[in-house]
Amino acid sequence: MANVYEQANQPAQDIVAPELKGLGAEIHRLDEKFDSKHNEVLSEFKRLNGKIDSKHGRFLSEIYRLDNRIDALSEKIEFGFLLGNRLTVLEAKGRGTGGEIS
Repeated sequence: MANVYEQANQPAQDIVAPELKGLGAEIHRLDEKFDSKHNEVLSEFKRLNGKIDSKHGRFLSEIYRLDNRIDALSEKIEFGFLLGNRLTVLEAKGRGTGGEIS
């Protein structure tokens, strides 16, 4: 009985073993291809991340620059209002004393 099993088993192994070996080689090739593509994607991700960081830094710099300009303009506007109010008070005082400013 063992002899019949061996006779049937050997042809099956002769057919299956090379196919399994071929599948193993194909899996290895696909694994290497996957690793290569994965590394390409990671490299591109890092490159784009660097570009984003660079643009983000420039964007923040521009925001800070504009914020400083707004602060400077705000101070000038505030000074203008204070000066206008002061002139109005002085003019009112001048009109109240006959045109002389005290």
